[in-house]
Amino acid sequence: MLFKVGHLGSNYLQWVHMPAPGQPRFFRSPVLEYLTKTPWWVVPLIWVPIILACLRRAFLGSHKHCTQPMLLVAAGVLLWQLLEYCIHRHIFHAHPRSYWAITMHFGFHGCHHKFPQDRERLVFPPLPAFFIAAAIHTLLTAALPKEAVMPVFSGVLLGYLAYDSW
Repeated sequence: MLFKVGHLGSNYLQWVHMPAPGQPRFFRSPVLEYLTKTPWWVVPLIWVPIILACLRRAFLGSHKHCTQPMLLVAAGVLLWQLLEYCIHRHIFHAHPRSYWAITMHFGFHGCHHKFPQDRERLVFPPLPAFFIAAAIHTLLTAALPKEAVMPVFSGVLLGYLAYDSW
């Protein structure tokens, strides 16, 4: 199904916003199909240990003054809210026109609107989420002082975990 929606062209947005029951099959390959599905509990299972490791690293060496890292973690949670809003508003709710833009839109978010009861595609799969997290970490490393990167990144991950788990 994934590579057929791009052929809808200008009819895509109307089609994708008319909810339908069921769970679509994206790929013929059972392996690829399996990789597109993520039960909700996988998000905390994978990300909680990563977040705990990041928080540990964020607070190492700052045990004398832990107020600053806590504020930076809170800033990271707020940064996640801003990032999520921008991603959702400007990417997930864009108006794709080309075949590939429509196909990618459906794969990342459109399927959530078309098949809102598909419980296995409500959360973002861990592998692409990891690449997005790595890109955010890279941007934070370029933009912030070294001692601020890990607390802010931990907050971003906490914000993501809260968003995708509840």
